[in-house]
Amino acid sequence: MRKFLKKLTELRYSIFKKETMILRDHLAADRTKMAAERTLLSYSRTSLMLLVTGITFLKLFSEEIYFVVLSLFLIPGSILLFLFGMVRFILSWRHLKELTPQLEETPFPDDQKKKAMDKNR
Repeated sequence: MRKFLKKLTELRYSIFKKETMILRDHLAADRTKMAAERTLLSYSRTSLMLLVTGITFLKLFSEEIYFVVLSLFLIPGSILLFLFGMVRFILSWRHLKELTPQLEETPFPDDQKKKAMDKNR
């Protein structure tokens, strides 16, 4: 379990220097952010479907023990899946912010020079 948590939280791109990022790296970071958001939505959608299925089984088939037991696994499982997705999203988002804190600025060198010159005036 510890190895899994350590692997989950380790910074995969810590060998790269933030200062040497080029346009391609910035675009890749943007794609990664969008993929993280898309994955979070996928976890949320799946979790919601498990929750709704569990509640439906409880309401419609409350007489049959098989469906009651199944729903008792589905409802907590949906909550755990949602929490797992949130943790993964938060960790990846923090990691991306550490790797690319300058993403709020423009990735184009000429525009950065103009901004720096404007600040000096």
